[in-house]
Amino acid sequence: MAISLETFKAAANATNFASRDIIVHGQGKDATARLGNFFFSQGKVANNATMAAFKEALEKEYGSLGTHAFDTVLGSRSQLNKSLRACDIQQTLSSLVPIRRNRFVGEVNRQLDTSPKLLELSKADQDAVRRKLQGEPFKGVDLAACRTPEDLAAAASHRIDKAIGSLRKEKDEGLDTNAFGARSSVETAAGAKEPTGLRNLTTVLGAGTTSVEDQIKKGLIGAGMSVNRSATNTILFEKLKTNGVEPGFFYRNDWSPDDTRGMMADINSDESRHALDVLKQNDPAFAKKCEGKTLRDQIMLAGRAHPAGISAVAEFVIAEAAQMVKNGKIADNHSFGPLAKALKNYDLSPSDLNRLVNGGVDKRSADVMKEVKRELFAQIRDAVMGVRNGDDFYLFSPIFKHFDERHIMKLDYNENDRVNIKDAAHAGSFQRPERILSTRKPIIGQIYRLQTAHSADSISSGAVTEALANDLTRIAGVPAQELEIVRGEYSDGHPKLMLQAKFADGYKDMEAGFIKDGRVVSPDGQPLESLGKYKAFFLVTADRDAVGRRGQNKGFAHGKFFAIDPGHSLEGNAKYLKVSSDLSFKDSYGKSTKPRFENFSVFDDDTFFSKMEGVISLRATANRGEFKALFDKYRAAFDPNEEGISDAEKTLRQKISADIDKKEKEFNESLKKILDVSANNLDLYDDLCDKPEAVRQGAIETVSNLEKLTSPTTWTSKKGKVALEHLEVIPESRVPWKAALKGDNIVYFSETKMSYMNMKQLEDVVTTAGAKFESDAMGVTRITVPLDKAEQFFAVFNEEKVQQITHPAEYMARKDGRDGLKEATIYKPVPCPKPGADPRQLMTVDQLPEQIDFAVDGLV
Repeated sequence: MAISLETFKAAANATNFASRDIIVHGQGKDATARLGNFFFSQGKVANNATMAAFKEALEKEYGSLGTHAFDTVLGSRSQLNKSLRACDIQQTLSSLVPIRRNRFVGEVNRQLDTSPKLLELSKADQDAVRRKLQGEPFKGVDLAACRTPEDLAAAASHRIDKAIGSLRKEKDEGLDTNAFGARSSVETAAGAKEPTGLRNLTTVLGAGTTSVEDQIKKGLIGAGMSVNRSATNTILFEKLKTNGVEPGFFYRNDWSPDDTRGMMADINSDESRHALDVLKQNDPAFAKKCEGKTLRDQIMLAGRAHPAGISAVAEFVIAEAAQMVKNGKIADNHSFGPLAKALKNYDLSPSDLNRLVNGGVDKRSADVMKEVKRELFAQIRDAVMGVRNGDDFYLFSPIFKHFDERHIMKLDYNENDRVNIKDAAHAGSFQRPERILSTRKPIIGQIYRLQTAHSADSISSGAVTEALANDLTRIAGVPAQELEIVRGEYSDGHPKLMLQAKFADGYKDMEAGFIKDGRVVSPDGQPLESLGKYKAFFLVTADRDAVGRRGQNKGFAHGKFFAIDPGHSLEGNAKYLKVSSDLSFKDSYGKSTKPRFENFSVFDDDTFFSKMEGVISLRATANRGEFKALFDKYRAAFDPNEEGISDAEKTLRQKISADIDKKEKEFNESLKKILDVSANNLDLYDDLCDKPEAVRQGAIETVSNLEKLTSPTTWTSKKGKVALEHLEVIPESRVPWKAALKGDNIVYFSETKMSYMNMKQLEDVVTTAGAKFESDAMGVTRITVPLDKAEQFFAVFNEEKVQQITHPAEYMARKDGRDGLKEATIYKPVPCPKPGADPRQLMTVDQLPEQIDFAVDGLV
């Protein structure tokens, strides 16, 4: 719906009661805003629709200024699904003037840190310019004419120019320029198994820049504004985090002072060409990609690995904008449009405009390019940062990706959202966001917030252990997000640890159509990775909320599994898990008021060997000492005995160190449990180390096939909504099997007594597959498979044969392309009679009649 802002104003002005609701009436083109109820809300759906329409009207009129005003005045009210009132409209519109001033000051500060004109001044002159702007920030600026971020950026640039000019006039001398060096640091992507938690332990958000939600409510921060001033990790706010239970916000990387230095580097210099040659020598794949490309395009492709990468990107966007001016086609909706307009207004000569379009190595071309970079810095910055995934030239340079990638800052608890509030900004217990009340009944929501409130140091320690759990996930070979601990400060300077995470390209939570009845399904029919090999790890960490009630904590990226949010790992739940050798488990934790281990069934529909692969991988990682090394690195990073740290930092580190020790102890005990229950299968796998991998895998898989033939099984999900790929044993009535290498044979055995019918069925299958079947008077069943016939046995005694026997109707339906769910049954082997029943039912195989009328379909 598209309702004008004037319509909302008229509705608000039509009542003398400021608290009266405004409601959207009608749909589509007929939609309008009118007066609603006096005292009673119209309900969640109507309220949300009205809020959305009002926000849309504000954004249409004022762009990101409108978004900022809405978030400041109505952000919390909207999250709680409350109504839009007449007074809300008036207050929001009134907030636009101070918000515009705040955004202008924010943009001035942002440019002061990165403007090439300021960075080329001496430190003393930079300070003098800052003092001038601090005293008269709005001098000569028509803020009423600034309706967009581009307007504010241009006005801020003009104001800085005036301040520099004023200083120059006062000193009555020219400005000294300094050479711009290469970027001081090179951004590198994290490898698949590389730990990332300790990669960036710098103070990203200092005192006064954390508690972002508090600042939003004050109108100090809004969408598109810089959150902090940092030499290494500048952040551009996008929106508040509205999912999950922890507070935080979404952001993109902002332009840094290093980016400006890199932008002013000469891509045609000897140093630049040498740096490119070195990159090509060290990376033949990169060298191949560079074939046939211009020098500028090659350096763009190198990105931040080249000291002039950002310079090449800047010159590219300048050339594209200059081409627009030359053609007379400046598109308002193009990300380079504002730069093209600025170039047009800069009024270059036709020959200089051609130099920008065509590049060149002559001195005049270099001088024009340098001049434009200095004078139109803000527009160039915004053009580079405005390129988004899907644009024609997005893949020209990883620098575009750097600015487009969305990140999330977690655990930014707000100082005004506490219980037991004291004078110290970090004191009291910090509550989870107020928006949680909208997802629970009011009283329950309030109780939940009070119960889950934590101290500042507990929250910071939790950040460390969550990053540790995420790094354990990564080195265990489970694809997981890049999660980093970052330092911040409460407004009183007390240390505040938070987490910043990078979004995976193409990632979607399982709740986005990938989960049904506790099983993984493909929403678009595209193949998805099977998850069995990841189950062992998540049993070790015992994250009760690993998948989440809706599948919100894990997901897929381009069909591959991807793990996020390990926040409940190693919280003491492992001791309640009773795990069996097939990696099925039972949670023995009494009467829990919280859902536990929901949807862990997503890991089950896979081969048994895939699950064992996870166990084998965990054992190998542990044997290499990688887990221990990671715990040691975390302990070293937060050493409470480090010299020179404050008392507050020391106290925090003592808590962190104790928590790390506790987590390591639980991890080791839990890992030992998984390895112990898997010992028989691990021994079998190791004993066959000199055999082909097909034999090793087949030997393990046969253990599972025997259990599926002799135990009750299902071929559908719990509620029968999803047809499974693999049979699953009903854990409560599972008949366990073991195996061992004995000389030149693999011997499978079970100590569970079986009925006559079950044993005969099993004997027929086994002997048909070419193995020896035995059962003694104690009820122990043995199957001996000669090693020289193992592959033949595994080929016959596979899961498909078991499916034919145990679920014949489902098997035929699926084979014929019919709906197997209509034929779904639970296979129940004939139970062994209770003591005192017909003795014939307990006779061993060698005591049975020779002639038995029993056929096994599909095996011959």
